[in-house]
Amino acid sequence: MYAKQKTLALLGHISDIDLEVLAEHDVFTVPDGMYCYVHRVLMRDVSETTNTVKICAGFGTADADDVVAITAALGVTQWNWITGTAKANAARGEPGDVFKIQIETVEDSVALANFCVFGHFVAI
Repeated sequence: MYAKQKTLALLGHISDIDLEVLAEHDVFTVPDGMYCYVHRVLMRDVSETTNTVKICAGFGTADADDVVAITAALGVTQWNWITGTAKANAARGEPGDVFKIQIETVEDSVALANFCVFGHFVAI
């Protein structure tokens, strides 16, 4: 057993995501023999102030919005951060599932951001 099963832990992170591009970005894969419960996604160190970008996150494909679905534009001042919490009835990650961050609506100017995903694993 390891810390990610006992505490709320950093499960994965990705850096320098271009907020001007509609895309899905793989963050981590759920290990064999585990379920994954994501609690929150942190968007941090935004290179420019944002006001139009919309993101979602989850294990779904084509619309990774089964864990965090942010429906309003994210207004984040440069170098600050914002967090999205898991929605009610969020999907649980199964062994081999890939957790993704998706840019749903692009930012209207050049901006990069880093994302961190927090949660925990449970042995099956």
